[in-house]
This record gives sequence, C-alpha cells and structure tokens, in this order.
Amino acid sequence: MKRFSLVVLLLVLVAASPFAADIGVGGSVGFFTELFSASDYYTGNSETLTSNSTPLDAYVFAGSKYLELRVGYLKISNIVGDYSGENDFGHPQSGTTGDPENASFVSAAGFFKIPIDFGGVFLFPMIGAEYDYNLTLTDAVTGANLRGSFSNLFDLNQFWIKGGVGAEIKFGGVFVRPEVLYGIKILNQTDSNNLSSFEENGGYSNGMLNFDELDLDVEVGAHF
Repeated sequence: MKRFSLVVLLLVLVAASPFAADIGVGGSVGFFTELFSASDYYTGNSETLTSNSTPLDAYVFAGSKYLELRVGYLKISNIVGDYSGENDFGHPQSGTTGDPENASFVSAAGFFKIPIDFGGVFLFPMIGAEYDYNLTLTDAVTGANLRGSFSNLFDLNQFWIKGGVGAEIKFGGVFVRPEVLYGIKILNQTDSNNLSSFEENGGYSNGMLNFDELDLDVEVGAHF
C-alpha cells in the first residue's frame, strides 16, 4: 500500500505543475476488456491458454488540457482460462482450466495528452501508465480467500503502459470525453517465473506470456 500511496503522491505533484491550467474534474463508470494469453511449443506442437473478461471500471479524474490523473476501483469477476492447441500426437485439443476467481483493485493512473482543436471539439492522443493495487482475490464458487496462496502479494498488483485517443465535447459548462485506450501489462516476478516454467517443463520452448487490455471510457465532468 505504501508503493500505491507513493504513486498517488507523484500524480498529485504532477497535477500541481505549471501545465495544470484550465482544470477539469469528473468521473466515469464503464467496462473494459482484459485478455490474458500464454503460448508454448513442444516438439512441434503448440498449446495456448487464454482468459478473456469484461471487468467493471469506475474512477474520478482531474486534469488540464495536457494532463489527466485518475483514482479508481476495478472489479473483475469469474476469471477463468480456456486452452487450445495440439497434443503430442498432433490431435486438436481444447477445454477450460482453473477455477473461476473474483478480484478487486484500487487504481491510480496518469496520462499526458496532446490536444488538437477541431472547431470546439478537442481530439487528443494520450499516453501514460496505470498502477492497480490488489484488494481482494477470492474463489468465485466458495468465496475462499486466495491471497494466502501467493508468497509475494506484491505480484497480485498490476502495472500497465497505456496509450490511445480521446475527444472532448462541451455542452455549456459540462464536457463529455469518449476515450479508447490500449494497455500492455509489465510482467512481474511471478509472471516471469511462470514463463520460465513453460520452457523448463518437459522441453517446452519459445514461451510467450501477454496481458492486453482495451479500455472504452466515457467521462463526464466540468471545467473550473
């Protein structure tokens, strides 16, 4: 939690910079799609594990034309993986692996924006980072706490690099901002260990581990 507090403090310091003019504040409640995929290869055959979920994303924000800072809450339900590929005999195989899980996070994010004025409608490419601090991880069926099964709870947190584009449309003193962001998660130590196990387990090689995210947000706020 200390690391998360440090991230929030840094975002506040950035917001207090000379770039933070024409401040706007507001909030957003929406959904995003998160895709996890892992692939490995064994004697010419391949296996792929994927997990696709649509979590709930709610946050408040403050920022200027050039900066946007967010603090929010994420809820991910029924995380479960599907696998597909070929077995050692070259026959197709598929199924479901793992038990469904629920997870929640508190998040902090900061983005740099480049506003382009199109006659009162601003279009802005944006790039930044998001840090998600894990609050809960439970079995979706029994409700059992699963955080204790991790030797390093820090690896339950997530760090994302995100970029995309948004637009600001004004209605009097209120504005609406639709935004589309694509994110890539930076692998932590547990992820790296899992990737290494692909290659060490029975001769697997060329393992890949990816976490991708597509955010579709509609912000509503007002300028000071």
